Amino acid sequence: MKPSPMVAVIHDTSGFEALQNEWNALLAESSSNTIFLTWEWLYEWWRSYAAAERLYILTLRDESGRLRGVAPFYIARVWLLAVLPVKVLRFIGDGSGDSEYLDFIVARGVEVEARRQFLEFLETQHSLWDVCVLHGIPCTSVTSGVAHEWTQRHTLPIKGSDFPCSVIKLPTTWDAYLNNLNIKFRWKLRSRLRKLDQEHKVELVQCTEPVSLEAYLRVLFDLHRQRWARVHQEGCFVAQRQPFYERMGRRFLETGWLRFYLLRVDGLFVAAQFGFAYGGKFYSLQEGFDPGCGQDSYGIVLRAYVLQDAIAKGIAEYDLLRGEPDYKTRWNTHAATCLSLQMGRRTVSSLVFIYGPVLWRQILDWGLRISPQWLVTLKRLLQERLRRFSFPLRQYASLRSLEKARPTDE
Repeated sequence: MKPSPMVAVIHDTSGFEALQNEWNALLAESSSNTIFLTWEWLYEWWRSYAAAERLYILTLRDESGRLRGVAPFYIARVWLLAVLPVKVLRFIGDGSGDSEYLDFIVARGVEVEARRQFLEFLETQHSLWDVCVLHGIPCTSVTSGVAHEWTQRHTLPIKGSDFPCSVIKLPTTWDAYLNNLNIKFRWKLRSRLRKLDQEHKVELVQCTEPVSLEAYLRVLFDLHRQRWARVHQEGCFVAQRQPFYERMGRRFLETGWLRFYLLRVDGLFVAAQFGFAYGGKFYSLQEGFDPGCGQDSYGIVLRAYVLQDAIAKGIAEYDLLRGEPDYKTRWNTHAATCLSLQMGRRTVSSLVFIYGPVLWRQILDWGLRISPQWLVTLKRLLQERLRRFSFPLRQYASLRSLEKARPTDE
């Protein structure tokens, strides 16, 4: 099969940059329109996390040259057991834990046809990749059906899994939203808001100027670090992530998408929430709060203020993104399911990549079942002790990595 003449490959950063205006115009008219597929998000993600990997963006144009589809990929080399190399084709944005709702970007009306053309083109490029990972696809996308059809036609192995994102459907008033909450949590929320307002000077601060961004980000990083240090963990703001937030935050301030709130109580910042408003939705990406707040629950208070502001501005949905733990469900969330597909060639390396983790997990589960309880308890105790004692060293290594990764070109 010959590659479609309408599909082209972009390998270089300059080609990526040249797509900006066309990219966002196509995204706006597609059914995949989320903040995590905007050119700004993916471009800064690429610069921060994967610039050393191979860029592999596929574009699809019609006869007039109009952009009708984008498959934003990159190719990473992964070593299994340090000896088996695997060339993994991934969506740009996948691999760092920052992005959700990734997908192909395709104009309406050609959603199935364009995806088929992209996958058929990839079939002709079999020497470039061993495994194709499509991670974070919304369950409402046609991508899953097209991918399963493609793997069946070419008899390729495929493995799928899913995970939930937590979304709040916002009514038109704050009182209407409160009435939808569990009565116990509603009472707690009103009590916290009233108590804090009566006993302290409370300010909701929003980052709206580039000159304030870096200082406010330092507050977010510090509050997040303090929270996770309580359980001897680093949190998520390590290595390339802080520079990514700095670059991406500046971009989103320019576009007007950034929604970065901080709670100041009696002159001190005690909570921060970093998110975006895009397409009528609010995406809450990261947060931090003073872990010593006790019964004042600064994180809860800040989320309440942000929700009030979102409702007042006509936002239809507030998305807490991946995961559905108790602290999210109590805000009256519903699950938006995302899918992860792994498709590979019929080779040893691809089969080990796709099915190896499942087999290893089964072996570990079997080992736990046949082990005496005292041995299982001892193992967990040693792991916890190791995590606690190695925490300072891991923090130091993270800080050194951050110094090397901080942007110096802007």
